[in-house]
Amino acid sequence: MPNRIDRTRLESVFPSGDPVVLDGAALDAVLHLPTRQFLHEVGLPADSWLRVDPDYKQGEPQIGFSGTAARHPELTFDFASWMYFGEIVHDSIAVDVVTGKVYSEPGGDPPYLLNSSVEEFVNFLCLLEIERPNYDWEAFDSEDEEEQAAIEEAGYHPGADKRLRVQMTAADPVAFETPDSTWNTVLETVAMP
Repeated sequence: MPNRIDRTRLESVFPSGDPVVLDGAALDAVLHLPTRQFLHEVGLPADSWLRVDPDYKQGEPQIGFSGTAARHPELTFDFASWMYFGEIVHDSIAVDVVTGKVYSEPGGDPPYLLNSSVEEFVNFLCLLEIERPNYDWEAFDSEDEEEQAAIEEAGYHPGADKRLRVQMTAADPVAFETPDSTWNTVLETVAMP
């Protein structure tokens, strides 16, 4: 099945910066082939809800969550195979380089499965960015009169949080299996007036 998110789509949704891609030794550490290809060919958006870790941006991502393993010995995740992406709303986000699954660790609480794949994770970031004009007014204020007119002409459509929840749940239902998941927190923020 071809990727729904390719480099062209990512760059069209996030035109402000080049995606962060992995190369070299960092890429060699990713054993899950679809994840390796995605992180090399498509990448992560440089400017989104995800604050990409500076070490990841430099091609030297942290691999292994030994502190998390020590705090949560009851969990059976292989924390040694987690690669740190960065944070969303103070939650640490990592991909398991063996399985390709994406996890969230919310501020010392037990981590949980956030998305079934990196592609779904990036898809969610794209969906959020596409809806941004409907929840983030500051991001779409412009000093340029023509640009501001185009923004206003596109129109505001209330209910972004509800539309996003429907789209995200349809795309990757595991994202909302944890009641206080990172995505629930993000959608609560989107819903704020």
